[in-house]
Amino acid sequence: MLYIPVQLTMLITLGGVSFRVYEDGVVHRKHITTGRWSVVRNTKNTKCGYNIIQIHKKFQITRARMVMFAFDPQFAADDCGYLHHIDLDRLNCSFSNLKRIYPKTRSVWIRKLGHADGTPKGTRI
Repeated sequence: MLYIPVQLTMLITLGGVSFRVYEDGVVHRKHITTGRWSVVRNTKNTKCGYNIIQIHKKFQITRARMVMFAFDPQFAADDCGYLHHIDLDRLNCSFSNLKRIYPKTRSVWIRKLGHADGTPKGTRI
């Protein structure tokens, strides 16, 4: 069954593939051959704990970055580079949980907390 929440939705195209991105971080991919929509599962698939969405063999993007591109057009224009998950959960990619961080701000976070994600120094990620 296809999960279609009643909330803000953006349709974006990356590398010729269409995606429906929802405000709570849910992403649907449109299959090129069948034209059907399917849910892209939000599971940890990197060593660091992020969810990476594969577009093509050589093109991939994190779910958080995809949500920011969809709902914050200034993020794509600025290309500031850093995203912060407010609750420190890397799989919670809802737009309300994401915050842009500029390089100067990021260095303050690292000095204060140890890592950019808030884990103390000496903790393995």
